[in-house]
Amino acid sequence: MDNRDANSPAVNYLAPDSLQGLLVGALADAGIDIIAFDSDASVAFTTLASTQEHRDALIQYARNHRDQASAGGRLLFTRDRKLFTLYPRKQDVGGHALDVFTVRHRHTTTVRPGIDWLNAKEVRIDFEQSAFGIIEGEAALSPLVLTSYEHNTPVMLEGEAGSGKDQIAELLYLSGSLSHQPFVRISCDILNDRSWHHLLKSADSPLYQTDMTIYIRRLHALEERRHRELLATLREGALTERCRVILSGNDIPGGGECDAVAQCAEQLNCAVCIAPSVREQGDAARRVERYLARLAQEFEMEAPSIEHDAAAILDAYSWPRNYAQLREVAERLLILGGDAPVSKENANAVLAQENVIRSGVFSSPALETDLYILRPLADTERDIAQLVVDHLGGNKTKAADVLGISRTTLWRLLR
Repeated sequence: MDNRDANSPAVNYLAPDSLQGLLVGALADAGIDIIAFDSDASVAFTTLASTQEHRDALIQYARNHRDQASAGGRLLFTRDRKLFTLYPRKQDVGGHALDVFTVRHRHTTTVRPGIDWLNAKEVRIDFEQSAFGIIEGEAALSPLVLTSYEHNTPVMLEGEAGSGKDQIAELLYLSGSLSHQPFVRISCDILNDRSWHHLLKSADSPLYQTDMTIYIRRLHALEERRHRELLATLREGALTERCRVILSGNDIPGGGECDAVAQCAEQLNCAVCIAPSVREQGDAARRVERYLARLAQEFEMEAPSIEHDAAAILDAYSWPRNYAQLREVAERLLILGGDAPVSKENANAVLAQENVIRSGVFSSPALETDLYILRPLADTERDIAQLVVDHLGGNKTKAADVLGISRTTLWRLLR
């Protein structure tokens, strides 16, 4: 039996290697790791095992933020729904100045519908692959809005559906000083009861964190009770003082600001940014051409130009779904015409499909050209075919191409 004083330092009777092993094991049991860098940014010491998941990514992230060591505070790193907190500090060990990061694996972010934790790399990919990002690029961000955001003023993004509000929020985050921290996207339209309870009541909720970017989107989709609860939580918890906050909501159909969005903007003292629609900006043909160029690059083919008459048709179209619709139209134009110049006929054919979709989804059965869907499928198919034929001036060959069916099948639908 060892009768040594329990208060005596362990180092007196443990070899250095044994002591290090003991400490590393204790840290691992507590879910804590250490990364220490020399002045040349090489790893002087780490408790991260070579087989540990995300080891290299964590080390590289810490290395990229060594300048934070003198400032203290904390950093948050996300990867594959895992969330890590890093606490940086400067420390002198045996005359060597080290940048030391204490890493705590806080928790694995459970899949909660409507709540997504993203890092800068994931946000960058999302932006660059979006139609808005491809067509407009980073120049679309207003310096005035960015200045408001950097001064910790909450930003409210308003506009039509598909007008690029999500991408503007991503640009604000990527251009701001907190891009090394998580970007949490909260989608009000798909929050279920469990997600809602977590958001308002859990200590792990993004609404109770600090120094992050919180993006609350589609506010117009919240029912009145949830809207009141969310607004009260944001105000009472002083979220806008602890985090960068971006919100967005769609205009009501037919134009005009949604009441819930207007109330949030007023009570949170938001800087309001209106995302203009494609129709308001004009020059839709040039935007379609820009997206066609990107598609052509991906398929290693010549980018098709747009003929003058076709450009006039595209410019005159209303584009109710904005950039999402621009993407779909450009893709169908490329499929229909390949690298040949976009013709007036092809532009009309593709937009005919858009009008059919819009009639079927958004219209009432009161108008002659509307598509009433609460009836047998055969009747609906016949009317869709007839709408396309009528839009193309009776050209059944072109209508069959647009619908992706043979002329014989089209004839059977119309008889």
